[in-house]
Amino acid sequence: MNKKNPTIIDVAKLANVGTMSVSRFFKNNALVSPKLQRRISEAAKNLSYSPNPIASSLASRNTNIIPIYIPYLRFAAIHYMRSINRVLQKEGFQNFLLSNDGFTSEEKMVDNILKWNPKGIIIVGNITTRKVRSILKDSRVSVVETATSNPIDSFVGFNYQEAGSAMAEYLIRNNYKKIAFVGTSLESKSLHTTLIYNGFIKTLKMNNLKLSECINYKEKEKDQLIESNQSPGADSIKNIYFSKKNIEVVVYADDLFALDAHIFCKKNDIRIKKDISLVTFSGTIPEIFDVNPSITSIDLDHKNVGLQAAELLIKKLNGEFCAKNNYIDFNFIEGGSA
Repeated sequence: MNKKNPTIIDVAKLANVGTMSVSRFFKNNALVSPKLQRRISEAAKNLSYSPNPIASSLASRNTNIIPIYIPYLRFAAIHYMRSINRVLQKEGFQNFLLSNDGFTSEEKMVDNILKWNPKGIIIVGNITTRKVRSILKDSRVSVVETATSNPIDSFVGFNYQEAGSAMAEYLIRNNYKKIAFVGTSLESKSLHTTLIYNGFIKTLKMNNLKLSECINYKEKEKDQLIESNQSPGADSIKNIYFSKKNIEVVVYADDLFALDAHIFCKKNDIRIKKDISLVTFSGTIPEIFDVNPSITSIDLDHKNVGLQAAELLIKKLNGEFCAKNNYIDFNFIEGGSA
């Protein structure tokens, strides 16, 4: 039989005091007499009891909770979370991560989040449903999104469409015409990679060009490849290179895919840039700059986005004026791969 965790009632009984005294002790021990402090402290120690700050804050409806909602969980989430954690914990906030990956409706996810009475919410992505956007606006909870051109409350991040456009312009200047694009869930409006893709396609069209091929992995397809010890990056470059479509350059929305494609080319004696070129949008895998040739990319620093998203939310919670859209400059890094 599982042993039941001790409660504040158990501590009060063992210390022979009221539960109100125990509650005051854990909020601020100076609120009870030194004699009661000793009794309550000893009882809590004997029972191995420690208060649950989340439960107590929910009970008082005065929480220091900031949920981090990531609609689609990616490797990049690690970089966002490290920066966000550093800022929020320093300021005394508790945060937790929620993800969806398309299994639950946005409305249900946001309803669950709001039940925690959060101080604010950081969304690594954006909310796409009109009804859910309205719910969040009406809640008056401060919201910071990282992948949108029309934020509910505030946005911080890169102009991802402009980044996609900048890459397209670079390829056009270098006379690439047969172009492939590889990504995951590019139809999802929750992802910054979709904004990149849209900006890229728009610029091609403006220059009377179109993609020769687009590989858009569904989440399930990507997971199946990984579970069978295959890489979407390697799978895509193999299919593209041997398709006889004479693709000149492959654009990867994900730098992990680009790195795997690079490794596949090296293993199979495919000459990068001479036989086929590779470009990507980085910010996750620093090794793309260490390989030879290094991969041409637009640097999208996820750590910096996480840092600035958390700092922006703190400013909003402190009543400081904050712009609705807060853009970070991106860097173009020309490697030897294109």
